[in-house]
Amino acid sequence: DIMSDCLNGLKVIDLTRNLPGPFATRLLADLGAEIVKIEPKNGDPGRAFGELFKALNHGKHCEKVDFRSEAGIEAIKAHIKDADVMLDSFRPEVLVGMGLDAATLHAINPKLVMVSITGYGIPEALDATGKSWAAKAGHDINFMAMSGTLDQLKTASGDQAMPNMQFADLAGG
Repeated sequence: DIMSDCLNGLKVIDLTRNLPGPFATRLLADLGAEIVKIEPKNGDPGRAFGELFKALNHGKHCEKVDFRSEAGIEAIKAHIKDADVMLDSFRPEVLVGMGLDAATLHAINPKLVMVSITGYGIPEALDATGKSWAAKAGHDINFMAMSGTLDQLKTASGDQAMPNMQFADLAGG
C-alpha cells in the first residue's frame, strides 16, 4: 500500500479506551505510526469486545500501569519524553487529576501534540443554557440523538430504529 509507511517515525501514546480512540490510533498504526497503548491495571474495558478489541489494537505495543500510583504516572511520563502525539479519551478534568495536564507534559516534551477525544468538548464550551456538559460521560447513542442522526433511522414501517453499530463513536475516532 502506497500510504502504509507515511507515518513511519511518529510515536503515539494511546491512553484511550473502548472504541473511538482505539479506532483512531488503529488508523494511525495502519499508516506506519508506532502506537504505545497504555491501559490501567485492569485493562481497557474494550477488551470485553473480544475479536473487535484485537482488530482495533493489533500491532500496538500494549502495557498496563496503575494510573492511581506515582510509579504508574511516572511510567506514562517516561513514554511522553520521546513521543510526538498523545491521545486520551478522558473527561477534561481527569488528566489534570492524574498530574498529566498540558503544562506538565509540555515541560517534559515541548513538541508533544495532545489530542483529547471528549464527549462534550472542554469546560469552556457552554450549551444554550450557559452550562457545560464537559464533565458528563458521553455514549454513542447520546451523540446520535443530540445530532439528530438517530431520528433519521427508521424501520420500514416508520418506527424508530436502533443502530446496529456505533456510528458516532467511529466518526469521532
